[in-house]
Amino acid sequence: MLIRSPDLPGRGYSSAPYPEDQPQSSVFFTNVILYVLVSSPLAWIGPRAFAAVGYSLGGGILVNFASYFSNLVTSVTLLAPSGLIRPHHFGWKSRLLYSEILLPERIIEQLVYRKLTPGIGDDQPRLDSAVEDKLPDGEKSGSLPDVERRFDVAKLLDWQYRHHQGAVRSFISSIRHAPISKQHERWSKMSRAFDKGDVQSQHPPPMSQGYDGKQVLIICGENDQIIVAGELKEDVASVLGGSEKLTFRTINAGHDFPMTESACVVDMMMKFWHNN
Repeated sequence: MLIRSPDLPGRGYSSAPYPEDQPQSSVFFTNVILYVLVSSPLAWIGPRAFAAVGYSLGGGILVNFASYFSNLVTSVTLLAPSGLIRPHHFGWKSRLLYSEILLPERIIEQLVYRKLTPGIGDDQPRLDSAVEDKLPDGEKSGSLPDVERRFDVAKLLDWQYRHHQGAVRSFISSIRHAPISKQHERWSKMSRAFDKGDVQSQHPPPMSQGYDGKQVLIICGENDQIIVAGELKEDVASVLGGSEKLTFRTINAGHDFPMTESACVVDMMMKFWHNN
């Protein structure tokens, strides 16, 4: 299995253009994905399509990409995806904070920086400790996969926002322009493009022959406070137009389940790919 996993610009060790010149919108991220694919020495495009996976903001970005380039992917897996977050989750304080009109940009950057870097002391629980607290006594001490022990997500993000000069600006630009909410049209277009016969076909096959289009797997955390599983399931059902192409799964975890429950997530993904 070959895996291509790029950073989003302004995250990890990747630089980012000035948001004033290149807002981090759907167009921006689509171009980034295409640059990643064509710059690889391997053949990711052309006759060879690939299974695509997107997590959180990456899920919303992936849906947008697949709605335009459905021919490049064989299936889509979305882990707690953005794109359909309901508007009531955005309070007036957030709308004010990320406004491009009401506050000077320098003030916004300072306020967002303070919000993202509240300070993490040694007395706060680490990710691996939090995971172990959920396990039965017989499964603690050494039973967690190595990938779940190697890093503390909160401390990694804290380091990133303190030391990456483009991180805060990229975050603000993404909140303003990225596909986080109100993306129903893009989800519907991806759904139509995944149907057998493609969206441009004038004679799609009758459903009585069974669904033979591309498949979508969505995995959400039952305790996720960012992507609410129940709301997402309702909204996805309304935009995908039926269950033939959709597999929806939940995990007893929060928004960070790809890290805390990585073995379970990989198992679900492998079964989904094998069956499709």
